[in-house]
Amino acid sequence: MKRIAILLLSIFLLSFTTIETKKHYYSNGKLKDQVEINNGMFNGKYTAWYNNGQKKAEGCFKNNQRVGKWTVYDSLGNLRMEREYENNFTFKNIAAKNEKGENISLPEKVNYELKRNKEGYFEYPETEEKHITYSVRNWRTIKNNTSNSLLFEKNKVFEIIRKSINETNNPVAYTTCDFTKFYNADSVKNNINKKNMEVVKYKISEIMFFNSSWQLSETRIIGICPVVKDKTSGNESELFWIYYPEFRGILATEKVTLKGETFLTNLENVFYFRYFNSTIYKEENKYDRAISDIYRGGQIIEVAEKTEMDMFDAEHDIWISLTEKK
Repeated sequence: MKRIAILLLSIFLLSFTTIETKKHYYSNGKLKDQVEINNGMFNGKYTAWYNNGQKKAEGCFKNNQRVGKWTVYDSLGNLRMEREYENNFTFKNIAAKNEKGENISLPEKVNYELKRNKEGYFEYPETEEKHITYSVRNWRTIKNNTSNSLLFEKNKVFEIIRKSINETNNPVAYTTCDFTKFYNADSVKNNINKKNMEVVKYKISEIMFFNSSWQLSETRIIGICPVVKDKTSGNESELFWIYYPEFRGILATEKVTLKGETFLTNLENVFYFRYFNSTIYKEENKYDRAISDIYRGGQIIEVAEKTEMDMFDAEHDIWISLTEKK
């Protein structure tokens, strides 16, 4: 009986640590990339291939952060770049080679400085437009699930939003994520204090860009929007949008503790280091259409995942371009 109990407990624990491998393919059916997922985040090995079957890139993630050795190859199989990562912002260039396999010197890199301010969040380093070689704006949903317990436990994020709005004479909450029109103060306070609703997810608007000076990409959140469900009708709706850069200090007042994650000391750090599970629901386009406006059923998640992986692919192309003669 004791052995059966131990076996059942082992099965129960394994169910929470199962690693899923997501695979994506070229239109001709050839494998394009695969990545390991655990706890709803990138955790484990990432590998990508060219259409001709040659390996393009490989490395490892830990909780959505690049860690350890990352290597990128050209379509002939030649090593072009090798890096050693501590996290998404901190790395060392180990090797860089041209198309002939010769070692080369890369342009001098400006280190991305992780500087925590007195309010507890990390300041965004200044960047110049001339250094931005690639950028894309996306919108994501962060759902209330076990992977996002840090954000939804005791309704933490929403209660901070509610408290901030109730204590502000003229709270600024926008109707859309272009941040041009906002609700009046009474309307915002009335909506935030409704009893017959629950927060089911958050939408975030963000921009991902590659900075040639730092030789890395960064994703910055622009806006955040609580999505609530009416407990009577079951209908979901956006409550309002908050301009995220002005909200970072408020989020940083809520402290968190997570074993093994020394950088995560408050809720803003959770967003900054992207310690959450999310799904892209829209990529910037001239028709302002969401993925679900174009695709149906299982295609929606397939396109969302492809959009995510294409950003890594674009960054690795830039790594290779850094090794090419100008």
